[in-house]
Amino acid sequence: MKKIRLLTLLVLGLLIGGTAYAQNRVSGVVKSSEDGQPLAGVVVQIKGTNIGALTGADGAYTINNASVANSTLVFSFAGMARQEIPVAGKTTINVTMQPDALQTEAVTVTALGGRKQN
Repeated sequence: MKKIRLLTLLVLGLLIGGTAYAQNRVSGVVKSSEDGQPLAGVVVQIKGTNIGALTGADGAYTINNASVANSTLVFSFAGMARQEIPVAGKTTINVTMQPDALQTEAVTVTALGGRKQN
């Protein structure tokens, strides 16, 4: 009987510990709004820290950290508008990134001539 109680307590402890761990982890997929394709190399960072991850070839990321549940995630990628999303206890946050209007305009630089100094 004592073995069954001990085993029951052990299983409950593992379940509770596993649930607590899952709440300290956030993951998701980042896609482009232009074509719906996954974006590889997006920086996903907990705001105000150096804790973060890069998305893989499939656009997926995972951040494991005890403080992630009450944090804000910052998503940044060249040519795309930066996004800040509060985690607010969520374990999955999927993001669709929009092109950055400031970075999509082409800039042309021309030189009209030079002048030699005497």
